[in-house]
Amino acid sequence: MAVLEKIEEKLLRRLDELIEKGKAVLDTTKPNSPRVHGPEYVDIIIFGEWKSSCLNLLSTLPLTNNHFYTEFLEKVMSNNNPVTQYGIGVLLGLKNSIANGDLQSPISFIQTEIFSDFLEMAEHIFEQGHKDPPVMLAGAVLEDSLRKICIKNKITVPADSNIASLNQLLLQKPVYNKIVFKDVDKWKAIRDFADHANFDQYDRDRVKDMLEGVRKFIGEYLG
Repeated sequence: MAVLEKIEEKLLRRLDELIEKGKAVLDTTKPNSPRVHGPEYVDIIIFGEWKSSCLNLLSTLPLTNNHFYTEFLEKVMSNNNPVTQYGIGVLLGLKNSIANGDLQSPISFIQTEIFSDFLEMAEHIFEQGHKDPPVMLAGAVLEDSLRKICIKNKITVPADSNIASLNQLLLQKPVYNKIVFKDVDKWKAIRDFADHANFDQYDRDRVKDMLEGVRKFIGEYLG
């Protein structure tokens, strides 16, 4: 997933740029007149440009509860020094959360979306009356998902790993219980039949159950 790693690097780089831009906004702070009480103000044009850029980035984060966007939108309103500092703090908070692993990496969300797209493709092919290609697609998604779940849970993934070995590792951790383990093993069996052209060993009902099960599995352990 080198491409996805580059996406995260780009996000962190953009956060750094906006943090530096926020500091540049602070540099425009001018002292108030002796007769004016309250916070010192920053240049309204530069502030507005920076605020728009920040909201544009934060609004694109693939988070179910995007409190970074909400907090910035609600709190960073006036072009004054304390408010600008608060906005920089929100950006720093997001950056540190990603770097420290306190927040699920955007890569995980992107991966989930990619897997979902492949499953939608498999479901579409299945609905068109084709039984076997969807199994191969779902099997590939399942194997890659198991690797990502291992990595997410800090489990070392051997180079020669497969569905069976990954499933065993996740049971031993344990990331999930024997019921889930048996479900994964059941989907592996169907995938193996398809890979070896033993298409008569499973029917459409089993394929449908596999597609629904794999989607639910990914949503629970990678979503």
